Amino acid sequence: MNDDQLPIDLGIDLDDPVALWQAWNNPTRRATQSGRFLHRISSDDLFTENLMWSLPYLGLSPRTRQINDAIKTLFPDMTAALNPENASLADEFVCFIAEAFTTNTGATLYNDQPVPPGRSFYTAINPALRYPFTDRTDTLWELADQALRDGWATVGALLHDATQQHDDWREDQA
Repeated sequence: MNDDQLPIDLGIDLDDPVALWQAWNNPTRRATQSGRFLHRISSDDLFTENLMWSLPYLGLSPRTRQINDAIKTLFPDMTAALNPENASLADEFVCFIAEAFTTNTGATLYNDQPVPPGRSFYTAINPALRYPFTDRTDTLWELADQALRDGWATVGALLHDATQQHDDWREDQA
């Protein structure tokens, strides 16, 4: 394991990247982890229940600042996010990003291999997004890193743009 990657325990053999990917990519597990993260950043149940659908449209609203402040409190920087003591919390954050993009942009998750040293939260997998409307892909590492460096509003703007592109693409496909 690289010192820049998290020891997330998914209850399987870490030497089997296929099994590791299948375990990480389990939709129920991802939704559970994302839900945990949502409840960490807000105690408002109505907000957390509807957040995934409203994320692309928050812009620079007070909710965006709330999300950004919560993320900065949990992870002041990437070093804190990669701290082994924060492994489960970082996984929640990564799953939150995954759910935000897959829910709103039609993106699918895939395992971007090989895993670049120091450029994934996990040892043998590198979760990434593939969009149906472009050849562009994004790793969840890149999006998390951007959120920690530049603030959630930057990632929110990417989410908004990708959501708009997906909506336009769907209209063209109809």
